[in-house]
Amino acid sequence: MASLLKNTAIYGLGTMAQKGVSFFLVFLFTHYLSPADIGIINTLQVFSVIYVFFLSFGLERSLYRLYHDYKDEESKRNFLGTINIGIVVISSIVVLLTFAFKGAVSSILTGIPFYPLIILGMCDALFTALTIVPRTLYQVEGKPAKFLFLTIGQVIVNVICVCVALFIGYRSAVSVYMATIIAYFIFFPINVIAIVKSMNFKFDKAVITTTLKYSLPLLPSLLSNWVINMSDRFFINHFYNLSQVGLYSVVYKMGQFVQLFATAILMSYNPMFFAMANAKEPDKNRIIKLHNDNIIALLVVCFIVAFISNDFIKLFLTAPYLNVAYIVPIVAFGYFFIQMNSLQNLAFHQSKNTIPLMVISVLAAVINIVFNYFLIKNYGIKGAAYSTVITQVIYFIIIYKVSLNYYFLTINFKVVTLYFLILSIIVFGFFKYVEPGWLSLIMKCMIILVIILMTYFKKIKQLYLKVV
Repeated sequence: MASLLKNTAIYGLGTMAQKGVSFFLVFLFTHYLSPADIGIINTLQVFSVIYVFFLSFGLERSLYRLYHDYKDEESKRNFLGTINIGIVVISSIVVLLTFAFKGAVSSILTGIPFYPLIILGMCDALFTALTIVPRTLYQVEGKPAKFLFLTIGQVIVNVICVCVALFIGYRSAVSVYMATIIAYFIFFPINVIAIVKSMNFKFDKAVITTTLKYSLPLLPSLLSNWVINMSDRFFINHFYNLSQVGLYSVVYKMGQFVQLFATAILMSYNPMFFAMANAKEPDKNRIIKLHNDNIIALLVVCFIVAFISNDFIKLFLTAPYLNVAYIVPIVAFGYFFIQMNSLQNLAFHQSKNTIPLMVISVLAAVINIVFNYFLIKNYGIKGAAYSTVITQVIYFIIIYKVSLNYYFLTINFKVVTLYFLILSIIVFGFFKYVEPGWLSLIMKCMIILVIILMTYFKKIKQLYLKVV
């Protein structure tokens, strides 16, 4: 448990730096850019996320499960070399195909010109694909300090470049993306050095075949998750405009703040889970306890984000965003189910049965598209938030039922449901009856402190006794 907390804290710093800058920049954008420009940036970010999937075919994902299958140092270096060469080759082909079918790409990204904006979005995705392996490797090897260096280094350079562009008067979506690409160029050599030290320049056909057999079934799942989590922006742009996308993106980002802590917890827990699960005699009770502890921790994080969101928007953002602040709690609790799915997916990865996960993900994506179409068309951005939550709940129910056939990751639903109901009532009660502002924020912070003390009293007491 101590190791989990330590690594969570270190990964948390990296994740908070990486994703926290996104929230900081959104705050900055609301004061320097129009909602339409914010809409363009967010739409391109959504495009970049899906584009990364095609650039890498999910090869980097194989590190989590396959890296430790190679026992000696030389075979691990050959494995990493094959993955990196594979990503470079695949990325080159995909970029060429994108230019060949640029008309089709432009028709999907309505209102965003191919030159220069979509090309900048492609560059952003390309740099992400080429630099993701070293960070993933440090996570898999249990080297959070090196992971922290790569993550925070890139973040610092990116923030400096974007802030300089905004402060000297370059205030448009193009300027922001140009600054981001410049930041990638500056820090890229460090990523190259980090991975070159760990790999052999060797392409092994047997290794790439094994890796693709594992990663390709994950690709539909990753694409489906993209549809579920991000495709709503395209529907909002289609039925309304980029300004509405901008408003939705900002308040959605508030709810997405959950990921700052949830990702850190999962990044630390995943390697620990596989280590425990692959032991000669797995401690079933310990695995289930940690699984449920993570779920409660994620729920508390979702509650905190949802609870104080309208106060933050009232105090630090501009007036138009307060009008849609009610979306944040919906999104935050929706992200609770997203993280629940991520935890439950470990059962499929441990058993190496990713095809059922793929089928379920595709089904959930289809369901989400249907909900997005009808709810966004009739209810706008509120419909988009509800579409995500409804889909994630359905997705979780199916995932949980099927996952128990592969691994024993059971959930104590009595405790989780009780926490969920109590915390939800508190959030929506305050949203309805208490005016947001400094007084509300102070009251909420006191309530949050009481809830944390009640939830983790035994652990806090044990920690106190150890220190004393």
